[in-house]
This record gives sequence, structure tokens and C-alpha cells, in this order.
Amino acid sequence: MAQELVTLECTEARKEGKPTSRYLTFRNKKTVTERIEK
Repeated sequence: MAQELVTLECTEARKEGKPTSRYLTFRNKKTVTERIEK
């Protein structure tokens, strides 16, 4: 399978002491080879 499960986590909320929001998505390893980071 060429897809990978990715967990996105809100770091802004963590800095403010709020519960962390997490989101799940998939990425296609064949078309998106670089890291997903912002």
C-alpha cells in the first residue's frame, strides 16, 4: 500500500495549556515524498 496514516497535532493549544487537538489523514507516499511539517 502506498498510503500512510498521518496524525496532525495542534501545537498552539499545547503551548496555551489547552487539550491537544489531533486530526487523522492519509498521504500518498508515491506523490508526497517529503516530510509534512509546518
